[in-house]
Amino acid sequence: MKRVVLSFMLFINLSFGFTLEDADNALSEKDFNKAFMIYTDLIKKGDIKAQYKLGIWYIYEHDKFDYKKSYDWIKKSAMQGYAEAQSHLGAWYMHGY
Repeated sequence: MKRVVLSFMLFINLSFGFTLEDADNALSEKDFNKAFMIYTDLIKKGDIKAQYKLGIWYIYEHDKFDYKKSYDWIKKSAMQGYAEAQSHLGAWYMHGY
């Protein structure tokens, strides 16, 4: 029941519009589920920086490393012109990933 209430509260908060800063704060507080939900909500709204940050999340913050998902999100961000994602992707290519 607690989980349902918490999920509902998070849904209400998401509908009022979280920011990347909110997601970063959630990460620093080790609230990975909240950070993931904020990133995915921002991605649905077209935020290319959130795509990049979700890609990074899959490498460093996620319980299990998922390089495929990480690569996919970082590449999507890079292809839309986000410079930090382009740099990250270029470094991977340079090192043979």
